[in-house]
Amino acid sequence: MAATRDEFVEFFNEKKKGVYACPVCAHTGLGLHVGLGMDGDGTAPPHPMVIGAYEFYMMSCTNCGFTSTFAASPFDDWKAKKAEGKK
Repeated sequence: MAATRDEFVEFFNEKKKGVYACPVCAHTGLGLHVGLGMDGDGTAPPHPMVIGAYEFYMMSCTNCGFTSTFAASPFDDWKAKKAEGKK
């Protein structure tokens, strides 16, 4: 399911508990991956990375580069439920 940057950020903020910090360096700055790179200015939509039959969204620490991977299916479910609520 296609995502906008704002939708993924909204999903992430609803799901996380407290401040999300890098488990390696404790930095709180994150970059959302878009295609083969990272979103530098906050305008590009995220694209899921595909491995086999699975899709993932990725965010990386802007300090050390540690990358967190999130399965796309929970986001897709969240977006579908949100769309149903608007009907």
